[in-house]
Order: sequence, then C-alpha cells, then structure tokens
Amino acid sequence: MESLNNVTVVLIDQHRGLQKCLGETKDLTQFTKPELSMIISSLKSFNSDLLAHRHLEEEVFYPELLRRMKADDLDTFKTTEFIKEMEDIGVLVAVFLAKYLDDVILEKKLIDFIEELDNITETLNIRIESEEAGVYGYWEALQTRA
Repeated sequence: MESLNNVTVVLIDQHRGLQKCLGETKDLTQFTKPELSMIISSLKSFNSDLLAHRHLEEEVFYPELLRRMKADDLDTFKTTEFIKEMEDIGVLVAVFLAKYLDDVILEKKLIDFIEELDNITETLNIRIESEEAGVYGYWEALQTRA
C-alpha cells in the first residue's frame, strides 16, 4: 500500500471478504453430505485472506494508530487493550483452522466444526463491528486533524 490514507477502506473491504468467505463455508456445511474438500478449500482461502488482513492491521495500521494517538497526547490504554483482544481472537481462529484443515478430522468432527464455525463467525462479526465503529473511527478523526 503506497499510502495510509485509504487504509481503513482496504481493511473494511478485507472484512467483507472474510465475512463472505465464512458465509460460503457455512453454506457448504448445509448439504446432506457436505463436500469436505470444498470446505477445506474455503477454509484455506479464508486463512490466506485472514493472514493478509492481520498483517496489515498488526504490522501497519495498529502501530501507526497508536503512534498518532500518542503524538496527540491521547490515552491509548483502551485501544491497546482492544488490539490485544483482536490478537487473541486471531490466535483462537488460527487454532480453529489448524484443527479442521484435515479432511479426516473434519469428517469425524463435522458437527463440532459447524458449531465452532458458528461461534467463530459470530465472534468475528462482533469484533469487526466494534473495530469499524471504534479504532477505525479514531483513525479517521486523527486523519482530519493532520
């Protein structure tokens, strides 16, 4: 990314892609006999997109956001806590993906997978909403000050 001016637009687009991918994965589980290879392919795509998103957030966006907040003498405690929670969710999702990227395990534990997928999807959706309303809003406010 050449400039950070549109970073929140890119991050929001990535959010929509991640949500769409999880929705498609859920749809694949609705068949009487789900095609496990398609589910795994969808999970791999989600994982790849998530890694790119996490890199942009954790290595670029969050550090720059905190730097700008500190430069404006703003309290960063809640933002730092929020970032930590997001990183924890990233670890949780990574564990989930690692567990189910094997078709033998997926087949044996399909019911558990579907339940965990629902929980992961709900958790991510809530966090995405919080992120877009919270830290992305901070970013935009700091952009207008510059």
